[in-house]
Amino acid sequence: MAENNAQFESVEQAVREGASNPKAGLVKMWLAAIDAADKEESDWRKEADEIVEIYRSASEQKKQQAFNILYSNTETLLPAIYNSTPQPDIRRRYNDPGVSAKAVADILERAISYSLDQYDFDAVMRAVTFDAVGPGRGVARVRYVPKVVGPDESQLEEGEAPEGQSYENVEHNETNPPEAGEQIVSQLVTLEYVPWKNFRRGPGLIWDDVEWIAFKHYLTRDQIRDLNENVGKTITLDYDTRSGETDKDKAEGAKDPSEVFLRACVWEIWDKVTGECLFICPSYEAGPLRVEPDPLQLTGFFPIPRPLQPINTPTDLIPVPLYRSYKELAEELNEVTIRIRRLVRQIRVRGIYASSAASIEQIIKADDGELVPADGLEMFAEGGLEKAIAWWPIEPQVKALAQLVAHRDAIKQTIYEVSGLADIMRGATNASETLGAQQIKAQWGSLRVQSFQAEVARF
Repeated sequence: MAENNAQFESVEQAVREGASNPKAGLVKMWLAAIDAADKEESDWRKEADEIVEIYRSASEQKKQQAFNILYSNTETLLPAIYNSTPQPDIRRRYNDPGVSAKAVADILERAISYSLDQYDFDAVMRAVTFDAVGPGRGVARVRYVPKVVGPDESQLEEGEAPEGQSYENVEHNETNPPEAGEQIVSQLVTLEYVPWKNFRRGPGLIWDDVEWIAFKHYLTRDQIRDLNENVGKTITLDYDTRSGETDKDKAEGAKDPSEVFLRACVWEIWDKVTGECLFICPSYEAGPLRVEPDPLQLTGFFPIPRPLQPINTPTDLIPVPLYRSYKELAEELNEVTIRIRRLVRQIRVRGIYASSAASIEQIIKADDGELVPADGLEMFAEGGLEKAIAWWPIEPQVKALAQLVAHRDAIKQTIYEVSGLADIMRGATNASETLGAQQIKAQWGSLRVQSFQAEVARF
């Protein structure tokens, strides 16, 4: 996306600046706001990309990586903070008597339980928790998906679809609401994973100060037409899914006329101040593709809970990856491991013998119980075989190796202490320890993890 240096204090100012085309001024304002959000978190996004590459042992990182402690810690922490699908528990707040109130609570509990069974909720949460433990921020959004039939179909019996049509193919959501005369026959609420790269937020010291959030989408032409039938025909698809690059000139000259690999970048912006949801395409500056007033009417307006971040500071919303806290230790661990490997290659049992004792080579190659004739046996009898062979010294390398191995274990233990992973969580306990000692280690070792578990539960 091209850099946009326009600065606006409000929507009204943006409209005034674009007096000839107020809608164009609105697009310009939001593109400038998103560009400012990119700059604010640019250092974190670069760091997050590097962390993901280290976790995956990517080709560039593998050259410098000898001990992937990040992968080990991540895979240990993830099941500790989320390991099973939550069970809905809906109760009357004050447990007041009443059949009606209890029935409503039961209905809500069963509805949520049914909704969780309709899609892979665990996959969404595993992706969110991975983004939180790795890059430092996990985001998921609520998606409302009703199924609607037309006015002529409302007389059909329950579960019956009109001829040649299935309810499964009639899908509406907050961006494609039912038209007048249509009837909602079923509704579903799902949780949808939002990649950390595709999320932006407005400025603020705390989450309650954030006035807008945005989601990046790469849409096909048909999806853009669903947002705006008239504009969808003219928008340039400037994102190539094969290269992952945005290049307007390259897309316009694409040889593939089917546009099967091309997409258009669209920002879905939720503005809490105006209570509107806007869809803006950077390659279409004449106005928003679509503007909807408060699509979901949620209490907090935004379709997401406060993002899941393991490290929170009261006056800074920029994520802090866990890996940052022990990055230097991890790099030192890699360096020590590389040195250990070099020493291991040097430690080889080698020796020399006098050329006059050439029969020694045959003795070395002999099998068990095999007798080998040797010339000059009298020399061996007088001075002993050990006098005829000199071994290459390896004591310095062995001593250095022992020190490096001990140092590596100390670095690993320090990383576990910094990251909050106790030895009891990794199953590395001492067999001589008592049950009480292991229970104490489990209790205090999981103390910091418990706060993260509570944050996941809140999310």
